[in-house]
Amino acid sequence: MSNVGLLMRKELIYLFKCLKSTWIISLLFMTVFTLIAPQMCMLATIIVPYFLIYGVMAHEEQSHSNALNHTLPVSRKEVGMSKYLLGLVYSLVVGIGVTLVLRTGLVMEKEYIKVFEQMGWINLSSILIGSALFYTALIIPIILRFGCMKMRMVMFVIYGVLFGVSSVVINIIKEVIVNPFETPEVFAQIQIPSSIGIVFLIGIFICYGLSYGISSNILEKKQINA
Repeated sequence: MSNVGLLMRKELIYLFKCLKSTWIISLLFMTVFTLIAPQMCMLATIIVPYFLIYGVMAHEEQSHSNALNHTLPVSRKEVGMSKYLLGLVYSLVVGIGVTLVLRTGLVMEKEYIKVFEQMGWINLSSILIGSALFYTALIIPIILRFGCMKMRMVMFVIYGVLFGVSSVVINIIKEVIVNPFETPEVFAQIQIPSSIGIVFLIGIFICYGLSYGISSNILEKKQINA
């Protein structure tokens, strides 16, 4: 197994054995929040990968175990790559998971199912995964640059903005899409190609790669205190 794979395995073992409450709460948050407030599905998708990534990195910082990574026979770029690949895995799992929860139709506000169906499940899944990836690409360089404790205050501000934006966007889409149900001939003309979500996801992957480059540069210059 490559060094990056071993580093990923180490973090996953640590997450599932030492931070059980983190991933259990994240799973429950994702499921319950999506069912109760489907219009906030984007926020649920964004926050869960953050919980998992931040939880491990915060504990590494507090226990100074992050210094251990830099005593191992691995490069700093490999350390950074392992975190970004895990962020990708988390985003894919959560994005697909939220989509599946929504597809069950068990959400409390049924009218949003019409919105998601008209958007297209591929588009919805692509947008959710892309949003989670974008947020991950945003937070990892900030954590590496400023540390987890300072990052916490920044996140409160970002959460507030994301909560408002997510709610407004979904409600606007709802008004645009659901109202035509009253006039079926207009509704039938609404077509949203699945290529939109795919193009969006490609753009996000480019941003993700740029973020990795920034993080690699930060790690190369960063001094780790044991």
